[in-house]
Amino acid sequence: MAFRSLTIVDRFEGLFTRIGVDYKSMRKILELKLTMDARRIPTAMQSKRNQKDSDEGNKMLRSLWMYAFFSLMPGIIAALPVPIFSKVTIIMGISMFLIMSTMISDFSSVLLDIRDKNILLAFPVNSKTLSAAKAVHIAIYLSLITLSLNLLPLAAMTYSEGIGMALLLVVMLVFMVMMVIFLTSLLYVLILKNFDGEKLKDLISSIQIMLTIVMTLGYQVVARMFEFTEVSMSFTPKWWTILLPPTWFAAPFALFSGESYGMYFVLALLGLLVPVICLYLHFKVITPIFEESLVKLNTSDKNASRAYFSRNKRAAMWSALLCRSKKEKAAFKFGYSVLSTERDLKQRIYPSLAMSIVFPFIMAASFVRSNDTFAQALMAFRTSNQFLWVYFSVMILPSLFLFVSHSKYYKGAWIYGSLPIEDPYALVSGTFKSAILKYGVPPFLVTAILMTAFAGLRVIPHMLIAFLNAVFMVLILTKINGISLPFSKDFQVAQDGHMKGTFLGMVVTGILSGLHILLVKLNIPYMVLGLLLLQTICLVPVWKNILKVSWDDIKV
Repeated sequence: MAFRSLTIVDRFEGLFTRIGVDYKSMRKILELKLTMDARRIPTAMQSKRNQKDSDEGNKMLRSLWMYAFFSLMPGIIAALPVPIFSKVTIIMGISMFLIMSTMISDFSSVLLDIRDKNILLAFPVNSKTLSAAKAVHIAIYLSLITLSLNLLPLAAMTYSEGIGMALLLVVMLVFMVMMVIFLTSLLYVLILKNFDGEKLKDLISSIQIMLTIVMTLGYQVVARMFEFTEVSMSFTPKWWTILLPPTWFAAPFALFSGESYGMYFVLALLGLLVPVICLYLHFKVITPIFEESLVKLNTSDKNASRAYFSRNKRAAMWSALLCRSKKEKAAFKFGYSVLSTERDLKQRIYPSLAMSIVFPFIMAASFVRSNDTFAQALMAFRTSNQFLWVYFSVMILPSLFLFVSHSKYYKGAWIYGSLPIEDPYALVSGTFKSAILKYGVPPFLVTAILMTAFAGLRVIPHMLIAFLNAVFMVLILTKINGISLPFSKDFQVAQDGHMKGTFLGMVVTGILSGLHILLVKLNIPYMVLGLLLLQTICLVPVWKNILKVSWDDIKV
């Protein structure tokens, strides 16, 4: 496989040779690393992880189009008729966050990989060559991702401010990336020096989840930006502006546009000097410490056993309350443990859980903005039916439980066949109860508490009705899609069922929310409490009727 980026690197062969790098070996290592990257699915394309391994094409390069889409918001900001210092500060702030998050989420496997050192150093490859290959590898993709994330801002800047300012933006992006590399490596070093490898793995997983959430939710705000009829923005630098790195990289734009604040000279000087110092410290100080600390990735967190026993204690307490038979309790504990520890599963579920909390309030935002003051908005919210936006949580939650059948370690499902289990009901029921407790109750509880705080205690029965509707929808979608053994399927086959479940969830949610709105409009005394009682009575028989299956009914 040929890579165009390597042809550019070839032009610097003499430079690498002069500093003691075996260029031919470095190029071969780079080619191998780029080939492996072509098969790796970046965080920005997590929704496409179900594609077959036989899919052709470089997934990493294809993800650049996704990153280019994420440049929509800073691109809009770059086109606004506002002072250039203000908009470049915002653009740089967004770019710093996205690039650093991308480095942690997508380049953790590169920065933290010690396998290549263990393998390649056994051959006639010196450490300088290996380090150079890693540095060039990161530089290639950071350049591509940075340009993709700023594609629209560069185009808008060229149109609104001229080609000179666009070229200056490219230069400042280079300095900003130098600083991001240092900050990311420093973060890794601080964690590895003070904690064991599991902490760092948890951090990487959390950043991946956060990045997916931000990229999913952040652009829900874009549409609401267009409600402003006039855009005005002014900024006067203060002493504390020095504490904001994005302003360092925006200051040169203010100077070139004719601003004469003395603070701009200070900020511009910081924007030029600090990244250079950071890059020097990265190679001279951070990198040696970083390489020494990587050995900790092979060690376990000394608190892992304590967390394990604490988690088991909570699982035992809840299983005693929610389960009857010993087999169901055992299945509950098993499901609770897997759902608490498997990072791949959490990475797929947590972004949707975040949306289930945020979406109801995003939809209610237009109602709140129609009032002049917060007090008026709160009073109007209390006397309206806006709390029924909670059904956006109901719509999102059920489809998540289709993931309960999937796991990174699905090949271990053979163990079910060796267990003395006559029928799979206890296994399926216990796991579903643990999933509802782990992933259903917390986000819905947060949404319900916030809705109750805004709308008053009168909505509590409605929140309970909505939650029970969500449970019934879980059961309905499970029946339609077929019941599978817990954690017995690969994630590669999850997407089709997930999309089907999401669509059906939207349809059923529309019906249920429509009936709930009708119930509220009718305002018949005690009807709400009567419906809540009826749902509670029907829950157990419906649960057993749907999940009570034989081994022959299990979907393989």
